[in-house]
Amino acid sequence: MSQLRLTQELAERFAAALCAVIRANQEIGPSEGRAVQEAIDALLPGMKVDLAEALLMPASPESFANAVRAASSTPYRGQSISTAGVIAKAFERAAIQVASADGQPTAHEKQIIQRYLDALAMR
Repeated sequence: MSQLRLTQELAERFAAALCAVIRANQEIGPSEGRAVQEAIDALLPGMKVDLAEALLMPASPESFANAVRAASSTPYRGQSISTAGVIAKAFERAAIQVASADGQPTAHEKQIIQRYLDALAMR
């Protein structure tokens, strides 16, 4: 996975959105938790994200998409934050990886991933 450039707040929202994917089927196994941590570590090396907090953080698809758009479209963004399209594609790859951690993604996991992609205007 390619590295992302995110603010701390956006990194936490990204992690919370991934946690929403694994919460979709009402059960979170150790393999899914590890998969979220591995995705965050690969995409955001050196950035500390508390997964316990991310699991509790509200992360609707719309609020995540709004945060991505706001952060990536601010004036003088420069090279400090990845574009919305890059963030959306990274989320799609990470979400599929996380949902597949304990086998095939469930219908509920696929549905929540699709809701995030729709909100991010990827599908």
